[in-house]
Amino acid sequence: MGPQTTASAFVRALDTEDFDGAQRLLAPDCEYRFRGKTTRGAGEIVDSYRAAAAWASASFDRIRYESALTQESPERFRVRFIDLTDHAGRSHRHECEQVFTLDARGRINRIEHIDLAGEREKLDAFLKRVGAERRSGGRDRPESG
Repeated sequence: MGPQTTASAFVRALDTEDFDGAQRLLAPDCEYRFRGKTTRGAGEIVDSYRAAAAWASASFDRIRYESALTQESPERFRVRFIDLTDHAGRSHRHECEQVFTLDARGRINRIEHIDLAGEREKLDAFLKRVGAERRSGGRDRPESG
């Protein structure tokens, strides 16, 4: 599987909540950097994605995921994740980015979360309006919010 295929498959797996499929594309020693914290290990990283999706499903009437993937170099990709949420008669669109690199074996070995300007604040305001509580811990993938 080439780098573009791996990157596309990873993003598609997250968007469809195929966490087992996502885990198969991560190097066992993959690192995920998120707001100053680092999570290590494919299983731990995927567990945090899984927990964020479970929280979102339990907290909102409806959530849909979209994404846009770009290749920055042969081994480096950037994805813009878009979460479309409906709850209590209101809708919200939240966007964040992640950059990931692939190792020589073609597995993702590093993921870095990037908050986009103003997005966390808009999400916080939406959560407050609809009475939802932000989950603690790590989709702002893997942490919601």
